[in-house]
Amino acid sequence: MKKTTAALVALGLVVAGWGDDGGTTKAGAAPASTTTTEPPVTPSGALGGYQPVSDVGQHAKMSADVCDINALLDARPIDFTAIGVIYRDGRHSTEANGSKRTLGKFAREPRSTEDLLGRYERHLGAGWLDAFASAALGGTSAFAGEPDLVRRQGVQKGARDQVLVAWAFHELDAAVDKATKNNFANATGAPHNWDEARAYYYGEKPECTPYATAEERGREFGTGSAVNERILAAMHQGLKALLAKDATGAAKARDEVVRNITITYIQSAIKYSTEIDAALAQGKTDDARVWQAEGWAYFRVIEPLVAGVNTGAARDVTGVFDLEAKPAQGSGEKVASALARAYEALKIRPSEVGQYHVS
Repeated sequence: MKKTTAALVALGLVVAGWGDDGGTTKAGAAPASTTTTEPPVTPSGALGGYQPVSDVGQHAKMSADVCDINALLDARPIDFTAIGVIYRDGRHSTEANGSKRTLGKFAREPRSTEDLLGRYERHLGAGWLDAFASAALGGTSAFAGEPDLVRRQGVQKGARDQVLVAWAFHELDAAVDKATKNNFANATGAPHNWDEARAYYYGEKPECTPYATAEERGREFGTGSAVNERILAAMHQGLKALLAKDATGAAKARDEVVRNITITYIQSAIKYSTEIDAALAQGKTDDARVWQAEGWAYFRVIEPLVAGVNTGAARDVTGVFDLEAKPAQGSGEKVASALARAYEALKIRPSEVGQYHVS
């Protein structure tokens, strides 16, 4: 028995008719490709209840780069130059060819042909991902003349949330694409890309990944760990589908992951628009500016998805967070009502978002 089989048994994914290298194709699944002998795979360790069937240990180390960036962001003064070196050159994650895997390299790559990230590029423009992070790092463009604490929000959320979520989306799409082409090899095919998505979302250090953002929002909105629990369930379902050579099932699981990630960043936009109002009510205009930047950085993670179902809602939210305008009272209500108009089309229930209360 291959090493991967043991891992699948632990997940309960090896069932009657399903083997390591093929087996029965489910109804509606992609036609099975010719069975070939796959080299043995040694899966990397579990990622928050998800057991990979391939080696994604190095991919999960991208979270350590983000942790290092966070540590530098907590120092005073902030050394944006040192952070830029980590962003551009990488530190902890090594690719198969021996080069460093980096946040900046991924952020600069074109994505127009992809499903999810193609929507982002069409809505936000080519280079959208790197443009935001680099502007915050360099204090240019929208961040020109802004204080360090405003730039800090763009750097931190640009790296941890925008880049890592985009990377997870990229791998989910790659997994589904390979599945439609009958590439189901554990080591290099659709299951491997599916594992990579979990590695970027959860990471070796989950306290520095989008997983942590979802946990924090769940505590603040009274929804607990529901988002992360549903994402984990969908990741299991998608992997099970891929091991059964079921491309349709994998696509359905991908959509559920995306739906739940969207909830986290809806919550984030609501939180920081509400915090703008609270800061202004106390005369803390500098704090309000920080919350405005933070809200923008978070909303950008899902802006194209919201705009895809309701352009007016997305426009209203970005108007609140636009750094060309000063923070304004009424931001919380404007953002919450705008996003609510998109819930049905996004297949999100208000109860899944919950309610935020200013601490």
